[in-house]
Amino acid sequence: MEEQKIIELLYEDPEKGIHEAINLYGGAVATICRNFLFDCDEMDVEEAIADSFLKLWKSKEKLVSYGGKTMKSYLFEIARNTARDKRRRIKKTSVFSLDEIEMQLVAPLNMEEEFAKKTNREILQECLESLKEPDRIC
Repeated sequence: MEEQKIIELLYEDPEKGIHEAINLYGGAVATICRNFLFDCDEMDVEEAIADSFLKLWKSKEKLVSYGGKTMKSYLFEIARNTARDKRRRIKKTSVFSLDEIEMQLVAPLNMEEEFAKKTNREILQECLESLKEPDRIC
């Protein structure tokens, strides 16, 4: 189905318009989102894909005046931005346990390094315990 017909359907019958857009570009949008979110949960990838098509529908007016670009390029831009934003939110809210952080540290080579590692762990534990309840979730 040609893009102009899909754009018309987005206005006249949004459900069918989105369905046709997914049929035509769903695979490519999924690839874009998976490339940006390669190390994230599949649920986050699926959410980014769905959000991309939702944003396409919500901004359908821009398709008519999008500077001569095709719906395909506009949708792919939406998918890139959506996945990039989701990645930023996921990485910003990532929480690691002390054990996970400790596992990422290189094993100490001598007693001095072992002492420094233990001291750092105690300092980190004290800092976490000093936080108020909404900020401190262990």
